[in-house]
Amino acid sequence: MGIVGHGTYSRQVLGLVDSCRQLVIWVRRYLCRGCRRTISVLPAGLYPGRWYAGMVMVAALFLNLLQGWSAAEVRRRYGGDSETTGWKTLGRWQGQLLCPLWSWLAHQLGSDGTPAPDRKEQRRRLVRMLALHGVGPPSELVEIEAAAPLLVRCTAHDGRLGWPMRRGRPGHPS
Repeated sequence: MGIVGHGTYSRQVLGLVDSCRQLVIWVRRYLCRGCRRTISVLPAGLYPGRWYAGMVMVAALFLNLLQGWSAAEVRRRYGGDSETTGWKTLGRWQGQLLCPLWSWLAHQLGSDGTPAPDRKEQRRRLVRMLALHGVGPPSELVEIEAAAPLLVRCTAHDGRLGWPMRRGRPGHPS
């Protein structure tokens, strides 16, 4: 049995290069001979089913929730030029803070892992999440961009559920 190479596929990553120019990367895929399922190994900082890298998500939330940038300003920086005034993606990231991408941090942040109900709670969770990773008080984007990779390092994903690899999969023995 075992796991064998099963090719590659291309995947776009947005927001890392000048105003939403897409970066195309190649992702390695493996096949488990036992269960006949494929496994994709994404580089650190990328999430399954997300076009934007984790660093971009954290930085965008930081600018909007803690620095007071409007959604339109954040969109121009990370989401490309647009004539619209908002950015639905940013709103989705705010509501999903801790759920599902960083759900494994919920207990440490004093949350039950449900979506943040309001902007005040979104700010509180983001400040606490950054403090847990050595950033605080958040003051500069440079600090955030340096700390963001810490939020995704050594994190495993099963679909949209994430957890620290050192603890083992939730609900399963380590």
